[in-house]
Amino acid sequence: MSQNSGRLKTFLTLPSSRTQYEILLYINSKEV
Repeated sequence: MSQNSGRLKTFLTLPSSRTQYEILLYINSKEV
């Protein structure tokens, strides 16, 4: 669960173009 929080902050810091891709990965991780 700690990694999810870290990733959330990470993709928030990244550009919008990369944010969309990170969000998809975050959603996939949450589903799993």
